[in-house]
Amino acid sequence: MGIYLRKKVKNVVADLGLQSVVAQFIGLKSLINQTTTVLCSKLRRLKSACPSHIACYGRRAATVLCSKANFATTILPFTRYTLHITRYTVLLLLATGLVMAQEFDVRARIRELKNKNVSVRVQACEVLGKSRDKRAITALIERFKREENIAVKEAILEALGAIGTEDVLPGIMLGLKDKEPGVRMSAVASLAYIQGEQAKILLKRVLQDKTEKNSVKKFALRASGMRKEKDLVNDIRVILKDRDKGVRAEAALILGEIGGGGAEDALQEALNDDDPVVRQAAVEGLSKIDTKKARKKIEKALTDKDEKVRKAARRYLKGEKNDRKRIFK
Repeated sequence: MGIYLRKKVKNVVADLGLQSVVAQFIGLKSLINQTTTVLCSKLRRLKSACPSHIACYGRRAATVLCSKANFATTILPFTRYTLHITRYTVLLLLATGLVMAQEFDVRARIRELKNKNVSVRVQACEVLGKSRDKRAITALIERFKREENIAVKEAILEALGAIGTEDVLPGIMLGLKDKEPGVRMSAVASLAYIQGEQAKILLKRVLQDKTEKNSVKKFALRASGMRKEKDLVNDIRVILKDRDKGVRAEAALILGEIGGGGAEDALQEALNDDDPVVRQAAVEGLSKIDTKKARKKIEKALTDKDEKVRKAARRYLKGEKNDRKRIFK
């Protein structure tokens, strides 16, 4: 699709307010099937649009689609009678045309990974991540190997996490070995979105690494909570004995998000922690599990020597939600 046509298609779709709709779909068939309802609701806003212009752009988009995909039997009949195309049909053609333009943009963004401008490289990573196009994986990993800028490295790892397949793990492993804590944090955060046993093993290694910085450990704990991996409960339980109270408190909160009998027992131990911040986090964790057994443990916290811990217990027993910000205040 030429640059001129692509800009025109994007402009028309932008005028119709369809960017958020079409950006979610890369497959052409799924786009047509899933945007039907939303597109119908946009018809009322087309009164001021020029029908001939919309039909023209729709026809061009359809022609490109017919040449690039096996949609000739579906779309070609509409292109022969431009003046009789309904506005609804034109919207579908415009949306699918924009998706084709996005596929062309993936190649352009891959080329931009070599741009000298840092902001251009970062933006290219963001677009490639949102596209979730597997063609970008190799290019992103190769760029990471040569990249010196920390912001770009972090953007690459975030893009790989957004793509989310196991094919991105070689790049994530490079990020976990990086000397910069911020880069390692981005790598760990990406593991929350990558399914599979290998991603869980990498996360487990970070949790077990006693030499890792506390900031990276906290990200590993949050990634574990997002994955809700009960297999990681024992590793998180060990972290409840960490020297840093912030790490211990984070571990208590994450155990509550994961849940299960093992998490409850671990939080029982956290209620006896020397630091009130950790005990308060343990109350919050138990409140998320919200079982009869957990409730009884929270009731015992009503006699805690620290007022904040007692308040957290009372809030839960009254049916109020505890707040992470209140815990770390």
